[in-house]
Amino acid sequence: MAFYISKARQGWKLTDDDWNIIDDDFDTKREAQKEMVALSAAQNIKVGGEKGLPDAYRPALAKDVPEGRACGNCKHFNEEKISDDGTQAWCTKFEDWADGGFYCNAWKSKEGMSD
Repeated sequence: MAFYISKARQGWKLTDDDWNIIDDDFDTKREAQKEMVALSAAQNIKVGGEKGLPDAYRPALAKDVPEGRACGNCKHFNEEKISDDGTQAWCTKFEDWADGGFYCNAWKSKEGMSD
């Protein structure tokens, strides 16, 4: 087992190997890293590192996001796999939970939609 950090809706989160969220309330990447290292040391396990959504994961309404693009209409957004709280679906590109109202630069059109 290992702990990992990844982008969250706001800030950063700490997860385990199975993507169970340990804590999702870190304002900075550095804070999440410090907690990951501390938990790993306390349990005498390896530090997993960073995985998941890219740093450019952001709200789809951000000024630099092309109109009409969001995770919710991206081909990588798997709505058949929903988070336990029902608020996110699985991103097959980054293997992490993503919010349908967010966006990243890896966005690809679903079949039948124009890029």
